[in-house]
Amino acid sequence: MSRFPAEIIGQFLLHINEDTEQVENLRSCSLVSQTWCSITQPFLYNRVVLNLEEAEEASSLADILSKSPHIRAYIRHLILTEVSNLGPIVAFLDPLPSLESLQLQSYSRPYNLATHGEGVVALEPLLSSRCLTSLRLSDIIDFPVQLLRPCLALEHLAIRHVTFSTSGLDADDAWRLFLKSLLLSTGFVQMSEPIDWLLSPVCPFDLSRLETFIGLDKSGVNNVYESHCRFISHVSPSLKTVLISPPNSSIAVGHTNPLGILQPQRLRVISSITITVRQDPDPSENVNTLPWLIAFLSGLPNPETLHDLTLNCDLWYEDYPHFTSISEGWLEIDALLNRFHNLKRVHVECYDEADEEMGKDLASWLFTQLPTSHNRGILSIEYSDDHPYMNSLEGWVSPT
Repeated sequence: MSRFPAEIIGQFLLHINEDTEQVENLRSCSLVSQTWCSITQPFLYNRVVLNLEEAEEASSLADILSKSPHIRAYIRHLILTEVSNLGPIVAFLDPLPSLESLQLQSYSRPYNLATHGEGVVALEPLLSSRCLTSLRLSDIIDFPVQLLRPCLALEHLAIRHVTFSTSGLDADDAWRLFLKSLLLSTGFVQMSEPIDWLLSPVCPFDLSRLETFIGLDKSGVNNVYESHCRFISHVSPSLKTVLISPPNSSIAVGHTNPLGILQPQRLRVISSITITVRQDPDPSENVNTLPWLIAFLSGLPNPETLHDLTLNCDLWYEDYPHFTSISEGWLEIDALLNRFHNLKRVHVECYDEADEEMGKDLASWLFTQLPTSHNRGILSIEYSDDHPYMNSLEGWVSPT
């Protein structure tokens, strides 16, 4: 009986597409023979997604890990949804020695760890992995910061509707975690973003090496956007990638330039910027934020470092198909981009178009407004019916 060498089987498994059928394909491979099973297991359990509302799922995983404890070493990425049911799985969530990324989500309702001691007990062994570099938390109240003390390798943090408990922390506490990327998503007022805490002396996160900041906001609260800008101004010397998405209200009220808080002159190594542009000629709004963007780009001290510029555009045009009501500022942007000799991509995403034809016409018009970038072959324009950053980046997790 002929047999494939283990190396060939391993290469075959590496080339299985990562789609919705991946797990089923791997399961099928594991049933071929004992050899295939042993080679497939590290691939099959590399990424585990567990809905804690499904008791059968938790029970099945518990049974597998009990009978085959060596499988724990194969779990590198773990996603636990509906973590309000953490209690029942305490027994089998022992330390996972190879765990690199962990996601904890509680979408149905916010989960208050301060009132659920069993949840803290369940999380302690998971967060003890010395390999853990990426953590994503969603809809959790009073997450004890002390749980992160063992996470010496943690570099990437994503928090969505999260508040932290700092009980037991003080400014003299010596432990620090050096973050490289931070995603901050705010959705409603009572669980606002912890900017003040992140910048306080008791925060255990050292932000001096932060390279990526993504600030998303759907709360519509003016000071949230301003606080994101203030945060960027504090950590700017090391930032290479920035995304900030202002709510409309923070732009419409007062018409002051919130981008001035960013202090672009401090962004010395910035490589990628994603920012929202809004133009509304309606007399009640009369908003055109392109001059703010022009001032921001003009203030960057090292134009040669910028490689990627993405504009998420909320454009309101009453004079379709001529678009003259939103023409102010675009040609100036095009001329300004001549300073950025190393730009590899200028990407414009427009949303909320009335129909596909209007979207196509708007894209064609924008090509005429940005001729320099178009001729350099670095300009791309898309249109959709929703905020692009909400779809593409709210699910962002640092590379794993």
